[in-house]
Amino acid sequence: SLLLFRLLALAISHLLFISYHFLSYTRKQTGVYTLPYRPDTGELCTNGTTEYYCKNVHMCCSLCSPGTRRKVECSSTSDTVCEPCHAGQYIANFNYTPNCFRCPKCSEDKGLQYVQRCTSSTKAICECKSGMYCILGKSPDCMECASYSYCKPGEGVSTKDLSPIENIWHVMK
Repeated sequence: SLLLFRLLALAISHLLFISYHFLSYTRKQTGVYTLPYRPDTGELCTNGTTEYYCKNVHMCCSLCSPGTRRKVECSSTSDTVCEPCHAGQYIANFNYTPNCFRCPKCSEDKGLQYVQRCTSSTKAICECKSGMYCILGKSPDCMECASYSYCKPGEGVSTKDLSPIENIWHVMK
């Protein structure tokens, strides 16, 4: 029975060796890669946009598409498992991160309004309401706005720059 076990183990290892080399040959001939796969050279995957090299298993695996996050990392026998971001969260790019990002809120009491609402694959974009400018953060990530100050009669702005923080007020002559 020990001899039979050794023969069976040898046969399985030969089958795995042959199937691995057959798949490598087939990949090179057809250009079709099934994920996960061992890259032909180093850590370079065929599609850098939708695949990544997983150092844990030394294989190329699928990235999760925008709007989804990694639920289970790939293994030597199965590809990455992804799941959708929860409501109020997003990921805008292909990724292998285990967490989605919280959608920013455009708070009206901070003088903000939505340019673009958040979806599972797009970040919300806020802007200052008309007559206001950003005082905390920078566009497009402004977090708070304030109202413009208006010049008194006989005063004005010495520059055409529309960012009031950098404007110099002076008496007009």
